[in-house]
Amino acid sequence: MLANFKAALAARRIKQVDLAYDVRMSSSTLSEIVNERRQANAPTRKRIACVLGVDEAWLFSASVKLPKPADSDRTENRTEPV
Repeated sequence: MLANFKAALAARRIKQVDLAYDVRMSSSTLSEIVNERRQANAPTRKRIACVLGVDEAWLFSASVKLPKPADSDRTENRTEPV
């Protein structure tokens, strides 16, 4: 799922169905794009980013994985016996 896409929708209080209408596409097609089952072409990506008022590259960027805590961090915070 495109986390930045969902965040942009939530921040602007826009529903996917309303965005789909604004960018002239079906809500099911937009849902497939948001859930990464379909790739949006360049003009569609630009229209979506423009309507949301955000940077296209940021909007369609892959999810960022957070680093795992170091082993020492995990053992110090553990309350159960090992």
